[in-house]
Amino acid sequence: MQKYLRCGAVAGALLVGVNVAAATEMPRTVAQSQSHGGMKGLSTAQAAPNLTASQRREIFQDLASAKEESAPSGFRPSVGAIVPGTLALQELPSKATTDVPLIKSYKFAKLQNQDVLLVNPQDRKVIDVITK
Repeated sequence: MQKYLRCGAVAGALLVGVNVAAATEMPRTVAQSQSHGGMKGLSTAQAAPNLTASQRREIFQDLASAKEESAPSGFRPSVGAIVPGTLALQELPSKATTDVPLIKSYKFAKLQNQDVLLVNPQDRKVIDVITK
């Protein structure tokens, strides 16, 4: 009888240990899934690049001759704002992505007031507003 109790206690301890280990691994698995396309229903938002003042100036200069558009009525360009579908997003020129590789996966819109909006093309969210 004592032998069965000891085996039961060992088996119980092993099960608890496995469950604790599995629970500890869960957050890492979710984080890995999010960074690799995500699990269904989880956010896969791309982190905005942290641009230096020098990089921002470089981007602004590289886009100096880009086509300007008027902002749609009611649209307030700010980080996190969703760009309306009526505002065309343009591909970044190779000079800009060579000068600042961090922005390679983004698109942009240049407004008539000279503001440059860097935009995540997947969700059309403004990730940065570069002003003169």
